[in-house]
Amino acid sequence: MTVKYQTSTETTMDIDDGNLGNKHLIMDGSKSQYSVYALRNSPVRVAALALGFLCVFLVAGLIGQSVHYRKLGNENQNKLEAVRGERDNLQSNLKTAQNDKKNLEVTHEHLQQNYNYMSKSKYQMNNKNSQLSEEVTKLKQSESTLQASNAALSKELEELKATEEQLQTDNEALSTSKDSLQAKYDSIAKSKKDLQANFDTATKERDNLQNQFNNATRTKEKLQNDYNSLTKDIEHLEERYRASSNERDNIASSHQNLTLEKENLQATFTTLSKATDKLLASYNSLIEEKKYLESRLTNVTAERDLQSVEISNMSSVVDQLRATVTRLNTTINVCPSDWKKFNTSCYFASKTKDTWYVSRADCQNRKADLVIINSYAEMKFVNNLYSSNGNIWIGLTDEGIEGHWLWVDGTPLSLQFWADDQPNSYNGNQDCGEFWYRSSGNAEWNDEKCSSKRYWVCEM
Repeated sequence: MTVKYQTSTETTMDIDDGNLGNKHLIMDGSKSQYSVYALRNSPVRVAALALGFLCVFLVAGLIGQSVHYRKLGNENQNKLEAVRGERDNLQSNLKTAQNDKKNLEVTHEHLQQNYNYMSKSKYQMNNKNSQLSEEVTKLKQSESTLQASNAALSKELEELKATEEQLQTDNEALSTSKDSLQAKYDSIAKSKKDLQANFDTATKERDNLQNQFNNATRTKEKLQNDYNSLTKDIEHLEERYRASSNERDNIASSHQNLTLEKENLQATFTTLSKATDKLLASYNSLIEEKKYLESRLTNVTAERDLQSVEISNMSSVVDQLRATVTRLNTTINVCPSDWKKFNTSCYFASKTKDTWYVSRADCQNRKADLVIINSYAEMKFVNNLYSSNGNIWIGLTDEGIEGHWLWVDGTPLSLQFWADDQPNSYNGNQDCGEFWYRSSGNAEWNDEKCSSKRYWVCEM
């Protein structure tokens, strides 16, 4: 019976306390029986006990949960710190990556520029290669041309040897002409020195006359001041004379004294009048001397200007003689290749067009200058340098003074071959001379803008 009761009791406790899962209430012996009996008789105690156990379990659960949450918080804090460290590392890595990116972009730009430069260089090299190929072809063609011209030059060499003897005789004649021209040049140089000395002497005389003129002007001013002061004295004496005459009439007792004083004043007045006349005569003579000095100064200045013109003309003549001597010295030499000879000069006809200034610079680089035409025969020779109608630059310009045409060696224009109504300086900017060459008929000159592009002829 006892056993059965315990079993039923255990079953009942299990049913009542199934949610709690507590099996420690069953006890052995009499204590267990008493506890079961007490609980059966007091359900309130059972409920209170169950609530107590429930509170204990809740408190234990809360404690365990708080401990668990604290551990989770610590773990989360550790994880947060680890995440923050990782974030800092990632940020530093990001900055490093950004810097690497910028460096890579700069390197990419440099590489792109190098690539573009290499591409351009490659393109230029290809162009140069093609140009060199064309030049090789042209050189091969010119080689055959040169071989043909070599034979022609050989023939010309034989002809030149034949003419060398003739040139030798001409050289001897030119040497004698050169000596005579040198003697003329020396005499002209001596005349130039004499004219320069006369010019210096005239300049000194002009300065002396200017000083005399200045001194005369100062003397005239001084005499004018003296004349003014004497005039004032005369007026003062005339006033005193009037006063004395009135006193003579009013004071009879002092008549004799006043008469004497009058005579003295009259004598003084006469003296002053004579001095005034002398001053006026001196003043007139000074004015005449001033006019004479001014006319002398004008004549000296005109003479100086005339001597300056003569000196400049002599300089131009000397330059012409020097140019003639230079041409005579070059007559014994053969003209360079691509040049043509006429009389004592060599001529080069350009095959391209350019401005007047560039054309002249090209001639000067060839130790020559733009052509200067001094005769009708030279005019015809220059016209025959080209086969078709066209325009060429010559060494003629009025860039210094409008309408005053000069050759490039400074000599003025004497022989003229202007076309009708030329030069007209159209729009006021045509300052360079050009040559209208004609395949048939007579050639003519025209003025044109220096910036226009034309063929040109050099003369050496």
